Amino acid sequence: MNIWKIICMLVVTLLTCLAVISVRFEERNLAKTLEKAREQERLLQIEWSVKQVQQVAASKNDHIAEQVMKQNMQNVDPSLTYYVKPDGQNAGTQP
Repeated sequence: MNIWKIICMLVVTLLTCLAVISVRFEERNLAKTLEKAREQERLLQIEWSVKQVQQVAASKNDHIAEQVMKQNMQNVDPSLTYYVKPDGQNAGTQP
């Protein structure tokens, strides 16, 4: 009867060891998956920030173009730039 107790204890110990090995393996795989997900999140966050900056820049340009159209404004031509002196007289074009 004593031998059966020893055999049962060995089987239980063996199964417990296999369970621990399995859990550690699964934990390692999950850690790798988590690290990949974090890296992807970081890259997506950078991409999102770039897109936000681009959207702000585009909306500013669109807003300016919209105002130009509404007010019938002309594009600025550097050859037509005039400087005004403090006394209000025309100082001429750009030097």
